[in-house]
Amino acid sequence: MLWNQDVWFAAGDPDADDDGILDASDNCPTVSNASQDDLDRDGMGDACDADADGDGLDNDFEIARALDPFDADSDDDGVEDGAEIASGRNPNINEGAVVQIIIYSILGGNDE
Repeated sequence: MLWNQDVWFAAGDPDADDDGILDASDNCPTVSNASQDDLDRDGMGDACDADADGDGLDNDFEIARALDPFDADSDDDGVEDGAEIASGRNPNINEGAVVQIIIYSILGGNDE
């Protein structure tokens, strides 16, 4: 038995990223991620998953467009970001909420 990062493991059981999770069980064996977080439950750890939230958009693409790569529906309108991009919608704008504000304003809902 060998000692590595507070974990005992049998000789020959590699832990390439030294996160205390043996490669055979590690959902991201080349990037240290002791928490083993996997938001979209695709079997690939968030630390090495190019699409952590599973919305069909690359994390870097989302970050460049001020979207949340760990939230499949960044504007909380019930439509995943990838589907909104595919249909020509802006995943940063919850259109339903905007329409409600406009209607509220038109119907005299503001107290000015």
